[in-house]
Amino acid sequence: MTDPKDIQIPEEILRSERKQASPPRNANLGSLGMPGLPPAIIDLLVRYGPVLVLAAGAFGALNAVVMFFGQPLASSSGLALPSAFLGLAASIAMLLAYVWLKQKRRIGWNTLALALIAQFLSQILVTGVGSMLFAGVEVMFAMYVMLQLRDSYSG
Repeated sequence: MTDPKDIQIPEEILRSERKQASPPRNANLGSLGMPGLPPAIIDLLVRYGPVLVLAAGAFGALNAVVMFFGQPLASSSGLALPSAFLGLAASIAMLLAYVWLKQKRRIGWNTLALALIAQFLSQILVTGVGSMLFAGVEVMFAMYVMLQLRDSYSG
């Protein structure tokens, strides 16, 4: 019998085992059975996403100001003012997240996730059931994309 220590393993097999041992880039979604975005799309979103976040934050702040002055007078539900406050908080969070996202820091990703939740709450306060469903689908899609990008941001 041969001693197991004397067995020589070809280098090709060792290299293939090392490649399989490293987790894929989007391993956090693979366990859910969801497909990952192509690396080119992820790199594009990481590179130009902060500009989109900056634009969304600026337009959201403008929308919140309009809601402060126009919507409370026309709203019958009485929830327009809390919705405007949540929208303004989400917009400020997006504007703050821009700097950290440009630096590829994880705190920017976390801040953007909180802004997304605040924006969702703002939307469902002043809308009907159909709009709530649309807002829920919108948030699920945005969180799916954000989970794809999470590995690109470090401490």
